[in-house]
Amino acid sequence: PLTISVHRRDLFSSNFHNENENRLFPFNTNTINWYLISSINSNMSNISPLSISSSSNLINLTNSTLIRSMSIFRILPVAFVLSSIVVLCICGNILVILSVFTFRPLRTVQNIFIISLAFSDMLVAIMVMPFHIVTHILNRWIFGNIFCQIFVTSDVLLCTSSILNLCAIALDRYWAISDPIHYARQRTIRRVLAMITIVWLLSATISIPPIIATIFGSDELRNFNELQQCELSKNKVYVIYSACGSFYIPAIIMTVVYAQVFCETRKRFRERAKAAAKLANVARTHKTIKKKAENNHNYHYKRSLSSSVLHPTSSSLKCSASNGSGLENFSTDDADEMSFTKK
Repeated sequence: PLTISVHRRDLFSSNFHNENENRLFPFNTNTINWYLISSINSNMSNISPLSISSSSNLINLTNSTLIRSMSIFRILPVAFVLSSIVVLCICGNILVILSVFTFRPLRTVQNIFIISLAFSDMLVAIMVMPFHIVTHILNRWIFGNIFCQIFVTSDVLLCTSSILNLCAIALDRYWAISDPIHYARQRTIRRVLAMITIVWLLSATISIPPIIATIFGSDELRNFNELQQCELSKNKVYVIYSACGSFYIPAIIMTVVYAQVFCETRKRFRERAKAAAKLANVARTHKTIKKKAENNHNYHYKRSLSSSVLHPTSSSLKCSASNGSGLENFSTDDADEMSFTKK
């Protein structure tokens, strides 16, 4: 067996690469180390010479052995990483939904859009991503024609609903910023649920045509081809229709809406800055007026006090006497003396 395998090495290498160049992990067997050939030879030790009399049997045997020995080291890391992404996506969206339902401050009308978005993303992780992973690893569809139609429809439906939910959230934010008082009265649970229903109905109208065409026996929108590949229909009309409804129109709407949100927000900030500047000017003016009033009051008070001291009246003398201010013995001579001192 060792002599045969070494003798057929060139034939085996070229044929193996040509037959498997379209696989998920194509590789050139001309660079394979000799220890792999030795491991193949050891596996062939119990095979009778009659079973490897032809070169085709030898090639088939070595092909299957190399696929099992080499692709497993590439499949496992890819499968682990993609499976981890699926688990994180499911757990993250479940936490979002639970947080809205369990945390009272988050139980608002606008967060119903967040629940719908998280629900659609969670269904993508459950119903779409695992089958994409299997198809990516095996490089072919193994679940049949009927399930292929269901799979593609679910993929388009859930991804479109996720994008349209983002579009609905953008519109809700724009209305809340542009007309906050009026829209606060109109943002009811019934209105939000109606918007979410419209989102899912639009997603269904974009994703259902291939299934309807299959039911009525048309192959124009068929998703499962002869090469055992499950993919979106290549019909030009449906491709343009689904691409515009699922991506281009929502992208244009969100771009325009968020640009308007940015302009409205900047306008509000400028208005608030102007209002704050006006309030600061009013406060500064009020403070200045108050300070002037206090100065005038102090001036008039001091002037009245000095005039009462220099020219006391009987009422001021009586008031001073009643208050014990030390003016009981105040006389006219003392007043004249103080007047002379003042001069």
